Amino acid sequence: MEHGERIELTERDLIEALLAAQVGTNGGSSGAMTVWDLAQTTGRSPNWVRAKLRVLFEAGRVEVVRVSRTMMDGRPSTSPAYRLTGDGGLG
Repeated sequence: MEHGERIELTERDLIEALLAAQVGTNGGSSGAMTVWDLAQTTGRSPNWVRAKLRVLFEAGRVEVVRVSRTMMDGRPSTSPAYRLTGDGGLG
């Protein structure tokens, strides 16, 4: 998929979830969401989310960042999360 090509409706779901995170309605820090967050928000499987994120990443529409999380045992950790790039929206 080249930058600027139309997106499948299913990828649109993922972009809408990322857009919602950026305006602070859900998700983690800095408007970024983990695969788990996106799976929960979209109702899709984590594998589906990963596959769609790969397409969006390769098209330059999402970037990977690290977000702070607390593990079940209370230890701090960082996890990969995803957010839209400046031109990653539905446009």
